[in-house]
Amino acid sequence: MDKRLKQDIERMIEFINNDTDSELIKDWYIKGPPEDCGYMWCKYDTPFKKRVQQKVWSMGYESSAYGWFQRVIEDYIKNNK
Repeated sequence: MDKRLKQDIERMIEFINNDTDSELIKDWYIKGPPEDCGYMWCKYDTPFKKRVQQKVWSMGYESSAYGWFQRVIEDYIKNNK
């Protein structure tokens, strides 16, 4: 894992762990988005999902990198429960 990605994952996990809805966020990543739309097109229809979306965008992950980074977060959470 390159240095920037490692730092970004650490920042994102810290963000999630410090969120008031931390367990909901982790459960959402464990479940994953609907298969027919992935993270790019799934509904960000709760306050915690909107906060996560904004955080990922603020870190510079847009377009296809957005979906990819969401999957990196998902994998990290699933493998570090």
